Amino acid sequence: HLNHKSGIRPGKKSFQIVLQAWQNHHNKEEAAERALALVKCMIKLTEEWKMETKPDEKICDNLIELWSKVNVGKAYEILEWMEEQDITLWKHSYNTVMQAFNEKKEKFNNGSIEKV
Repeated sequence: HLNHKSGIRPGKKSFQIVLQAWQNHHNKEEAAERALALVKCMIKLTEEWKMETKPDEKICDNLIELWSKVNVGKAYEILEWMEEQDITLWKHSYNTVMQAFNEKKEKFNNGSIEKV
């Protein structure tokens, strides 16, 4: 929780550090959820407090990579949501989702996975 009145204004670097820590977390699902909350917080700070915390391509790419490992459908939804937020994305982010989707499809076709 960030208290605006305290005058503490975390920079993009602070968020990047926290996000990287979550990427290395053993529970990928929890990490993905928290990373998404973090990015939403960055967008909110940008919009409401005019802070320089709009998520950059690297932060978004990290988030997409996390979600691609956990839930490819959700990763795709996040991509679309980011586009709506007018966030610039790397081509790599799109490729990550497509690759994860194709891997899931392959497993599905081979009968080793029940749901995509």
